[in-house]
Amino acid sequence: MTSFQKKWWIAGLLGVLILALMVIVFSWSSEPEYQGKRLSLWAQQYELNQEPGKWGGVAYKEAQSAIRAIGTNGVPFLLSLLQRRESLFLITIGKIAPARWNIRLSSEMAVDRSRALGAYGFAALGSNATFAIPSLIDIAKNHPDMRGRYHAVFALRTLQDAGEPAMPFFLECLTNKDSNIRNEAVTGLRYMHHQTDVIIPLLIQHLERCKSAPTTSEAIDTIETLSRFGTNAKAAVPVVLYFLNTKDDNLRECVTNRLEQLDPQMTNVSVGIVR
Repeated sequence: MTSFQKKWWIAGLLGVLILALMVIVFSWSSEPEYQGKRLSLWAQQYELNQEPGKWGGVAYKEAQSAIRAIGTNGVPFLLSLLQRRESLFLITIGKIAPARWNIRLSSEMAVDRSRALGAYGFAALGSNATFAIPSLIDIAKNHPDMRGRYHAVFALRTLQDAGEPAMPFFLECLTNKDSNIRNEAVTGLRYMHHQTDVIIPLLIQHLERCKSAPTTSEAIDTIETLSRFGTNAKAAVPVVLYFLNTKDDNLRECVTNRLEQLDPQMTNVSVGIVR
């Protein structure tokens, strides 16, 4: 390719990218606002103030109040964020453009960022978004990208008690091939107060599978969730004790801290000897 042809190729590419950007901007023109600030920016403020020490602060509460003021009017837009997928055009350009341009990576990151903002928007809405649960489950099941499915499950989990209608779906997710989706489902189940006779045995089965997991985070989250059911989950004690003799300090601490909640007679259990 001559330098002249290269210049025209780059000029054409930039023109198409500008056109694509104009389409995106137009699609965002229907985005709800509150006090002159777009919903996505409120969701970003809400997300950034989830960090320890910031949660519950002024910025966090301001963003939550703003998103709740927008209310159900913002749900269609938040769902559209979660449904986003990479542009076929950018995928194609990413394959032929020089690797140093990082077009594909930039596209993936931008799309995933949009999905995250959609999820945090639902987190801020909380119980006000329960009517969207079927739509969230549909995205979590059918989005073509794993990250897209993950963000939908995360959004469902953030509904906490209000997300109880999603309980059967969370149970399905316990055997999902993606560990992040499994973890979100486990966390979501700790807020479920009905059908514990179904939930607890399946969580115990999941904890059994955690014995062969490559990381300890799943076991920790599952033990934490089981402990929320108190002595109703006493049947989990033998499996929980298995993790007492582990090299991971956080997992051993979780076991010793939660055993008493499962069985009050386990008050004197101490950290096991690590092989």
